[in-house]
Amino acid sequence: MENENEFPESLPEYSGFSLLFAILGLVVTFSIFPLISGHVVRMLTNHLRAEEDVEKKLRLEIVEQRQKLKTIHMVDEFAKYARVERQIIKLTEQKKKFDSKRGDLVQKLKIGVTAGFHIVKVVLTLLLMWFYRHTPIIILPESWMAPLGSFISLPSGVSGGIGVVFWLIVCNTSINQLMKVSGTVK
Repeated sequence: MENENEFPESLPEYSGFSLLFAILGLVVTFSIFPLISGHVVRMLTNHLRAEEDVEKKLRLEIVEQRQKLKTIHMVDEFAKYARVERQIIKLTEQKKKFDSKRGDLVQKLKIGVTAGFHIVKVVLTLLLMWFYRHTPIIILPESWMAPLGSFISLPSGVSGGIGVVFWLIVCNTSINQLMKVSGTVK
């Protein structure tokens, strides 16, 4: 009976390197997504809830009233000035209600997109660790791994092999440090 910890001879040679770069690509994607999630949420919000006709009319009317207010001399025509100013305040309050609804939608979408992203990230990471638990990412000479060879090869246990868990840790740490150095993340 063959030892379960040995690297199977039937696996193609390229599988380790393609997996190595696939995991690196996933980690880079997972690191960049939080930076662009605000743009994604804005695009979704604009797509799901376009500005209604009532909102457009309110916005245009506020602009018109402000232009009208600029033409009225405050001291000479105080009553007219105050009436237009009250109208602007009233319209602005109505517009704030629409803005509040939009803000609620943005907040809900932001939470949903962030939660969905984290769920996908966790599921993909767990699937990678499950399906490649017996397969090393790449096999190097055992002497290069001493004295941490058994830790580095986890969970595959293949001596001289780099396990998927260790490679995920290395990729995450490296990308996070690069982002800190570049000033992208504080």
